Amino acid sequence: TGAFRPAFFDSAYERVKGTYAEEYAAYLTNSATYDATPNVMGVYGEGGFNFLREKLTFKMGYFWPWSPDTASVASQIANEDFFMAQLVIKKGLIPIVDVYGSVSYEKRGLAKDLFFDNDFALLDANTTLKGEIVVPVPKAPNLDLAFVFSTSAARNPDGSIDYESDNVTPKMVPVITLETRLHF
Repeated sequence: TGAFRPAFFDSAYERVKGTYAEEYAAYLTNSATYDATPNVMGVYGEGGFNFLREKLTFKMGYFWPWSPDTASVASQIANEDFFMAQLVIKKGLIPIVDVYGSVSYEKRGLAKDLFFDNDFALLDANTTLKGEIVVPVPKAPNLDLAFVFSTSAARNPDGSIDYESDNVTPKMVPVITLETRLHF
C-alpha cells in the first residue's frame, strides 16, 4: 500500500522525518486515512556510462511510481518518484594534480514539483546535493585532503532543527567539511 516506502532511511531522511512522523501519526489515529492511501508500485531504472578507461563515470536513475488502483489520481502518487544523477571522476584522470571526486543529486517528488505544483526548486527538503573534491597531499603518498559538501537541516542556537513556516519542513543550509584521509 502507499504506507510502505522503499528506502525509507534514504539520504533525505533527516530532512523529511517530520513529514513522515506527521503522515504516520495520521495512520495511527484515523484508519480512514490509511484506507484512502493509494497503492503505489513502480519501476526503477538506472543506467550509466564509463568514459576514458573508466576514469569518468556518469549514472542516472529514476523510480516511476504507478498505482494499480484506478481511483488513484496521478497527483497523489507523484510525490513518490525518485531521481538520481551522479558524476564521478576517478583518481588518475587529471594527471598533473591528480584531483578526483564526485557530485550527486537526488530528488524525491520531482514529478509533483514539475507537473502538479509548478514550484520546482533545485534544492529543497526533498533534495540531496552532495559531492567531494579530493586532493592528494604532495610528498605524502598515503594522505589526501577531501573537501566534502552537502546540504543539511538548519539548526537553532539551542541545537534544535529550524523549520519553515509550516513547522514540518526544515530549512536547508549548505555544509562544507575538510577531511584528511589516510589510506594504505
